[in-house]
Amino acid sequence: MQDDHRLKRILKRYPKAGEWPDASMDVSEVGLATLQQALGVQPDDMLMSPRELDDRAQEWLTANLGMRFDRADFDYFLHVYVRREHDEAYSRDPAARSATAPPEDGPPAKLLEKGMRWASTRPKNGKENYVGVPVDDRPTGA
Repeated sequence: MQDDHRLKRILKRYPKAGEWPDASMDVSEVGLATLQQALGVQPDDMLMSPRELDDRAQEWLTANLGMRFDRADFDYFLHVYVRREHDEAYSRDPAARSATAPPEDGPPAKLLEKGMRWASTRPKNGKENYVGVPVDDRPTGA
């Protein structure tokens, strides 16, 4: 599978031992093949679950794309989300079902109490992790 314009790939920076990202950047334009090469995975790995960038991946991205990392104070994870404007169509696409990504806005809002929204925290066991937070509570970088 090639790059899918319906997906958004976000690199998030988490303070060591912190739950909330303090910065993030959209790396969708980097391209799936380049990210696969940086992470040292096979071409059939669509990077559909959060991946922590190890030292090798960070060194590759620095050498090849000029990205800078502060390894002493932060951990870096690559996340993938279905863009909100494509969520409904993506969920109905049989080809996409074999490699699913979470929606950009998290699980369905109907699972939350009124006045709450989903916020993504540090991945747990290789999976996205969401918690409900008040609508006006916006963690930095999330």
